[in-house]
Amino acid sequence: MTTFPPFGTDGIRGVYGKTITPFFSYALGKAIFKLGNIKRLAIGMDNRQSGSPLMLTLAQGFGEKVESYGPLTTPAFSSVLRKGNYDLGVMITASHNGPEYNGFKLLNPDGSKIDVKLEKQISSLLEIETNPSGPIHLKEKDFFDIYRAGFVSFKTKGKYVFDLASGASQFVAPGICALLGIDATYIGLGEGSTINQGCGCLHMENLAKAMAAGNYDLGFSFDGDGDRVLAMDKEGHILDGDDFLYLFALSFKQDNRLKGNAIVSTIYSNSFLKEALKEEGIDCFEADVGDHNVYLKLQENDFLLGGENSGHIIVMDELPSGDGLANALRLIDIYENKSPIFEKFKTLSHTPRSEKDVHFAAATKAKEAYESISFAKAVKEGQAKIEGKGKLVTRLSGTEPLIRVFVESQDKVKNDTIVSDIVSSLKEN
Repeated sequence: MTTFPPFGTDGIRGVYGKTITPFFSYALGKAIFKLGNIKRLAIGMDNRQSGSPLMLTLAQGFGEKVESYGPLTTPAFSSVLRKGNYDLGVMITASHNGPEYNGFKLLNPDGSKIDVKLEKQISSLLEIETNPSGPIHLKEKDFFDIYRAGFVSFKTKGKYVFDLASGASQFVAPGICALLGIDATYIGLGEGSTINQGCGCLHMENLAKAMAAGNYDLGFSFDGDGDRVLAMDKEGHILDGDDFLYLFALSFKQDNRLKGNAIVSTIYSNSFLKEALKEEGIDCFEADVGDHNVYLKLQENDFLLGGENSGHIIVMDELPSGDGLANALRLIDIYENKSPIFEKFKTLSHTPRSEKDVHFAAATKAKEAYESISFAKAVKEGQAKIEGKGKLVTRLSGTEPLIRVFVESQDKVKNDTIVSDIVSSLKEN
């Protein structure tokens, strides 16, 4: 029996040549066609070397005319979908994962990610073809003019450095920053064969070197498909998604733009965020992990702002998903033109946290360990140790064979011990 890679927290993802293959891409294209209501399909891709064969076979499986874009970022592709009157979009990317990975993010016409119901419907229509064949109807189109229309100029005089993760942001950020007159230096430049390797938001040491060597006001680091961003200040402090949310919330409130006087974060967010926003009269509601879960809670409550501490920040009246570049430029605007907000932020401190990602050889092994008795026992003991005065979260990754563990409380030593004990319980399996 043939098995297909499943939808995870962020589409379908896996190692190219193993779970993600041109044969699967062809089958996915045919499944989308079988839905019966997709007349106009757009396909985008980041700059991974495996992107082109996956794009071609996906179009071949769909069997009808397809308009293709790329390489480009996921937010740029979302902008194209919103303007192009498409029925569905497929972005070929593995986001922050290394070059050996690739995958598919399926997007609605408004640029948001498809729901679980449609994911299940597409999965039920997947059939492997032993000999994919048929004509390819691909029409290449440019995205830049559509994407740049969403950016508004603002006064800036600082110097900034951008780590583009050897990814798709290379095809977006320099052009936008040049149009806006931003004094920018770019690092993390490379082919798709080095995407996210030693650079980008999972390797902040690359940005730290640049910040130490140059006289920059702020530095920014993206992931491979450009929907996430982290920042670094002159002192070398990392600003994560929680920090962005705090700064954006205060800025939007000052502009009378913060709908419901509330934001959405996730269970992974640091406790300081909710406490600091409460001092400003702003509520903070938590969603489950995943930007789509944040989007759903924003949509449900008609809020404007939400995101994850990983750097995926959603501003609903702009895009229903994260846009790393737009959020980097928003932070620059606050830094230069709303300095009291930035100065207030610098007085805050995060609640101490310890975290660890435990990697496994395969997703099945990770799942077995996550469901093991020894793991459940270690988690229960850890929860007892923090005595309800902190936060303990474990999560089976939906995109990689790993388990994430973090513990947060005012006692850093206790946090380290609890994480170590939980990790040890996993290594026994």
